[in-house]
Amino acid sequence: MVVTLPTRADWVREATGRGATVLIGDARDPQMLIDAGIATSRAVIAVTDQDAVNIGVALDAKRLCPGVPVVVRLFDQGLAGQVESSFDIRRALSMSAVAAPAFASAAMGDQLLGSFAIDGVPHVIARLPVESGDGVDGKTIQELATGRHLAPVALDRPGDAWTLVPDIYCTLRPDDVVSVLTRSSASDESSGPPLETHHTARKSALGSVVAHSRRILDPGNALHLWAAAPLGLRIVLSALVLFIALSVLVFNLGMGLSFVDALYYVTATITTTGYGDITPRDATDALKLYAIAMMLLGSVLFAALYSAITDLLIRTRFEQLLGREQMPAEDHVVVAGLGNLGYRVMEELRRSGTSAVAIERNADAEFVAALRQHGPAVIGDARLVNTLLKAGVATATCLVAATGDDAANLAISLSAKELNGELRTIVRLFDSDLAQKVRGTLSVDAVMSASLIAAPAFVGAALHAGALHAFEAAGCLVVLLRRTAGPELVGVRPSTVRQDLCVVTRRRGNVGAFEVGFDDLPLEAGEEFIAIVSHPLID
Repeated sequence: MVVTLPTRADWVREATGRGATVLIGDARDPQMLIDAGIATSRAVIAVTDQDAVNIGVALDAKRLCPGVPVVVRLFDQGLAGQVESSFDIRRALSMSAVAAPAFASAAMGDQLLGSFAIDGVPHVIARLPVESGDGVDGKTIQELATGRHLAPVALDRPGDAWTLVPDIYCTLRPDDVVSVLTRSSASDESSGPPLETHHTARKSALGSVVAHSRRILDPGNALHLWAAAPLGLRIVLSALVLFIALSVLVFNLGMGLSFVDALYYVTATITTTGYGDITPRDATDALKLYAIAMMLLGSVLFAALYSAITDLLIRTRFEQLLGREQMPAEDHVVVAGLGNLGYRVMEELRRSGTSAVAIERNADAEFVAALRQHGPAVIGDARLVNTLLKAGVATATCLVAATGDDAANLAISLSAKELNGELRTIVRLFDSDLAQKVRGTLSVDAVMSASLIAAPAFVGAALHAGALHAFEAAGCLVVLLRRTAGPELVGVRPSTVRQDLCVVTRRRGNVGAFEVGFDDLPLEAGEEFIAIVSHPLID
């Protein structure tokens, strides 16, 4: 049963086509909840785009039916905790907070199925592809997990069904993909060797130098870097180069010097070095007068160049003193749009240690001041080439277009691709039909929807108490649950209950942190564990 204000007709048709009943009206009206059958409902999910409306609907639902589980969408996660404890709300989730790790993961080239906290400790579910000769090929899942604090969640093997909590003695083969639960690499360095992923793998020093040199020497990148330099510096440097070139030509023709000797003489003169080994003493009066002009004008140009460089350095230093970081030189991520999602993505990238730059059109936007305490932000229209250049798109590795406008996100992505053909672009799109068309036609690397990514988490929380996270995989809704072993599970080995409840990690003695890793020891009374359960989805 769906209660909604007037919305798109195709969405209504799709919902009714899947067996849902759609009521058009305001859910803040308690009568609408009664008409929707709240008295016999399994759960209520309030997911409008306004926090106050969702809280109001939740309170009405608890008043009309005190025992019904309620899940609400709230951006303010500080408020979410208070709402859960004060109003007996099962979960208060933020769509942007749930979806941001997936966007950040895609930007860094990794594959995350989810990110969530267990007792305040960040954990992730990561997909690990197995490749021939990578050191994992030929090992069992148990050998992969040993010493790495990984808990196997699923195995995706070509030609076979997607398997939840696979046999830990299963031997891995090339093209397998193992999904594992592990602590986030930023949460606790003492928990063991970190999970090696694409963005944490370190490049060799030589490789980094070679890559940087190639970018600088690339004509396209050099032009973009030149265009991004301050205007005053470009003018002075251009004038100095032209003046040196003209002077070299003059002394080559007037004194018969070779081009190398002429360049040597001009450089020594305008830098006031003046070794005296080459002089215009025997030259014509006109040439002597030009040499005097060269000394004076050259000194002025060099002074102006030093002044422009000093101004740039001082301005950069002041920005650092004000709490603003310098723009990264290369290998960073550019996030266009500092709305709810863009801000969360920037936070995820910062926590992972990935350099990132934000672009926001409105200088007074809600999150600009907060973000500038931790990283750089460019104010301007991300669809414009100059704005993208200021954010360093020419040397970035990825751009995430996360504004609230589908057309703007596409325009930003395409403009960025023109500036940097090797740039990976991730576009946020609300319209699913447009997303399908974009995937097959335009040069966009990934099209993602925050609502589609976050939807399973809301459904999982509505279906199960203690749900930590949920995601869609292989035609199933997969939910991670936090459970306590009751009398029916005492002495039972996890492997014997896999059909109903797949145990992936546990905390023995009900003290300390969860020990990430799978074993088959019998469950103890009162022992807490993390398990997964799946629900087949209807196409």
